[in-house]
Amino acid sequence: MTTPSLAHELVPCGGFLQLKMFKRVPSVFWIVLMWWTAYALIFATQVIRMGDQQGQPISWQEALQFSFGGWMTWVPLSLGLYWLVKRSPIERDRVLRSLSVLMLGAVAVVVLRAIYVYLTNSFFAWYGDQALPGFGSVLSTAFSNNFMLAWLVIGISHAMVSTSAATSATRKWRNWKRA
Repeated sequence: MTTPSLAHELVPCGGFLQLKMFKRVPSVFWIVLMWWTAYALIFATQVIRMGDQQGQPISWQEALQFSFGGWMTWVPLSLGLYWLVKRSPIERDRVLRSLSVLMLGAVAVVVLRAIYVYLTNSFFAWYGDQALPGFGSVLSTAFSNNFMLAWLVIGISHAMVSTSAATSATRKWRNWKRA
């Protein structure tokens, strides 16, 4: 029995060749992963610049650890919010229900971020030299730092879902028109 070569594992994808195993991963995952990776890199650069301007230089390793430790948690959270938007898009006749579901999603993100910060503070020192406050204070800070960001992710996800639905409908209409 022979093992397939790498050439057998490549499949065409939008004018490019792609490994079959990556073809199974939805494109929204790659979009979300690339977005938050780029954001974490930009944020790390800003952390280094601010440290230099304040006379407290920060190494790239520290800045990248801090940045990726904070922002990459948004990858699974964004995917979860995208899934919620797909299941409960804001549409006529279901606005209240959809907004309720999405509000619960945004609140869940805030709580999950607070738990993450609380449990990883010893590694990332989110509060710097200060002692870690009680969970209520961490939750309050998580709310002010993450609630609007969760709604931005929900808005972008809604745009992606709506665009996908509109593209699909247009494609079906064109195929029907040709027939």
